[in-house]
Amino acid sequence: PEPMDTKPLSSCLSELKQEVNAYICSHYDMGTQASFQAMYSIETTPAEIKTTLLPVWAWVQSVLREYYTKRAEISASLAPHLVTWDFSQFDVTDPGVALDSFIV
Repeated sequence: PEPMDTKPLSSCLSELKQEVNAYICSHYDMGTQASFQAMYSIETTPAEIKTTLLPVWAWVQSVLREYYTKRAEISASLAPHLVTWDFSQFDVTDPGVALDSFIV
């Protein structure tokens, strides 16, 4: 690994992107995300299920807002390696919707 004080902008941005993806997937893996998207987009999915999924989309959007804020901060910084983030702040707002609640 590169020393923190010499880490280039591209490495900082790449690290941020990897961490946001890993964070979201730690709550909703790619298969669950795809299943939720499919259920939401199917016309015959009951409105109650779509309503249950809305907080998941809102949660993902809040995490992504933080990602884009930090990405802009890193890009504008003269010392991008000093920009910090902590996606775990969103743990408390995760609606905790489980795929098996729709399938069982």
